[in-house]
Amino acid sequence: MITLTLYNGETRQVEKGSTLLPLAQEFAKDFPTPIVEGVFNGETIDLQAPLQCDGTVDFIQLKGEDGLRVYVRSLLFLFLVTAKRLYPEVDIEVHNTLGSALNCTFKSENKLSPKELKFVEAEMRKQVAEKTPLKDEAGILLGALCPDAGYLTDFKLVPFEDGIILDYPGFSDWKELINFKDLTKLNTAFRETEEWAEMIKCDTISKLNNYIEMGVADKIIQIAEALHEKKFAAIADEISKKRDKIKLVLIAGPSSSGKTSSTQRISIQLAVNGIRAIPISMDDYYVNRVDTPRKPNGDYDFETIDAIDLELFNAHLARLLRGERVKIPKYNFQTGLREYRGTELQLTENSVLLVEGIHGLNDKLTASIPDENKIKIYVSALIPMAYDQYNRINTTDVRLLRRMVRDSQFRSHDAVATLSRWADVREGEEKYIFPFQCSADVIMNTNLIYEMAVIKKYAEPLLEAVPRESGKPYMIARRLLRLLKHVKSMDDAVIPNNSLLREFIGGSVFKEAL
Repeated sequence: MITLTLYNGETRQVEKGSTLLPLAQEFAKDFPTPIVEGVFNGETIDLQAPLQCDGTVDFIQLKGEDGLRVYVRSLLFLFLVTAKRLYPEVDIEVHNTLGSALNCTFKSENKLSPKELKFVEAEMRKQVAEKTPLKDEAGILLGALCPDAGYLTDFKLVPFEDGIILDYPGFSDWKELINFKDLTKLNTAFRETEEWAEMIKCDTISKLNNYIEMGVADKIIQIAEALHEKKFAAIADEISKKRDKIKLVLIAGPSSSGKTSSTQRISIQLAVNGIRAIPISMDDYYVNRVDTPRKPNGDYDFETIDAIDLELFNAHLARLLRGERVKIPKYNFQTGLREYRGTELQLTENSVLLVEGIHGLNDKLTASIPDENKIKIYVSALIPMAYDQYNRINTTDVRLLRRMVRDSQFRSHDAVATLSRWADVREGEEKYIFPFQCSADVIMNTNLIYEMAVIKKYAEPLLEAVPRESGKPYMIARRLLRLLKHVKSMDDAVIPNNSLLREFIGGSVFKEAL
């Protein structure tokens, strides 16, 4: 027998080799949404995994990012198994997420027709109704699954380009199936990078590991950095072609997407083309703290666009675009007040305003500026790497690792602090950034194909130091460590000082983000 200490303090004696599923079913009434995963001794565990020792027990419910991760993995598993059973000649490959949807394509010449796709969906729904058990005995996917298909009540299969979209509920509401938005630009950016990675034969972690083992990793770094330089130059050239009209460049992206370095790199490329980029900080237009909107719990909501004095910001932009000299405020984060310290800006003939911030894609931010006078650039780390054809590396995880390393390097924050705040960061992104992705004029993928091998060296010690008693941070840390164990470390000495990755690991020639 083994002893389990439950989340409510209760202890239970169970047979060695038992699973958490019976307990999850017993305590389901204590949770507002279905339990989809267990937490054993601080680490996530499949509810059907056998237990071999004493330990503490908690549960993960469907609501929230952790539960949704299990839901999506289970939905994908049901789709792959059902499609293979019905159409064994069809070989499916999993790609990127597009909003609350997963993009898959066909590796084989045989593809699923729209009629066949409807048949697959009908068979999946039949298994949902019958609550068919889900067991990944072949080890197709990395991670836990829901106990049975009955949990997967909301989904839709949609033909998309040359593949399939698995549409599933959104981040905030596990019961609401959001109609898939055609994020063609975002998908194109993903696919371009994937095709490039495949072209240089470095599209999986195992291939990257092979380059490292052969001692030729420096070449991969040089190629990846050259691609970035080419992309930044192309963006600057696009702006330069329309220099008579474009006077405002807006750069937006989620946390740790590399906005600061991207802004600097674009500025330099614009200078090459004879255009001076004049930065203007969105943060300096925060309303005074006493006027800041609040969240339902009473905390200030600094992420909402209504925390910005939009009237003043637009008035200043309009005046600047008319060629006027404008006194620019400076926000004092200690006092919570806007101050004027004598800073003035004025556009010249060969200059553009450059604004970096999370609301750059929201037209409400620059409502007074005609579309023809501005260009909106979206940056994000769209990683093209995969473990295999079914298991992709999550872009969100890459950004979290970047942020954790940067917080440790520059902000004296340990991993516990970063991991504790990540849920709030993600909530803000889902509300204020991702809904506007489709409005971007240009999408810049800031991922560097080698970066997981470099981040590993910095991230692993931080993750190992997260104590079990920290709770949720420990759980996330152990999950990330399981991902990183597949990656070999790479020396970072040859990474140039203007590399976007230097913004996170240190040694950047550019200023660190505020």
